[in-house]
This record gives sequence, C-alpha cells and structure tokens, in this order.
Amino acid sequence: MESYVVDIIQDSNKFRVIHKYSCADIPVRENRLILGKFDTPQDALKSAYTNYSQFSLKFRLCPLCTVSEGGSVDEY
Repeated sequence: MESYVVDIIQDSNKFRVIHKYSCADIPVRENRLILGKFDTPQDALKSAYTNYSQFSLKFRLCPLCTVSEGGSVDEY
C-alpha cells in the first residue's frame, strides 16, 4: 500500500491532482490533503470522489507518479 495526497489547488483544467506521497511533483504541505493508503492509484481516485462528492470537485491522477503502474491518467 502506498500513501496518496490530493492537491487542493486546481490545475489549469480545474482538476485536483492526486499524487503518491513519494512523487517528485508532490504539492507543498499547505496545498495538499492526505487521502490515505491505497493498493492502487485508482482506489485513491475513487476515495477522493467518495469523500469529497459534496463539493462537486474533479480529480485526476498525476501522470508523473501513477501512470507507470499500468494505470492511466484517469479523470472524471
């Protein structure tokens, strides 16, 4: 299991990006929320939508740290 965080600052496409805690592009501490530990990046993405659904936010996975596991840059 790996720890994941989400950037609280949206990107240029209005998505909040989910990163592994070990990502080289992880946001600074004051600009991230801890999502928790998950088996896959997709599990972290699902958790973000479940936990923050009341805010109508859009999330995507960081291409730098999550695509290498055979995942894609999932977004909803």
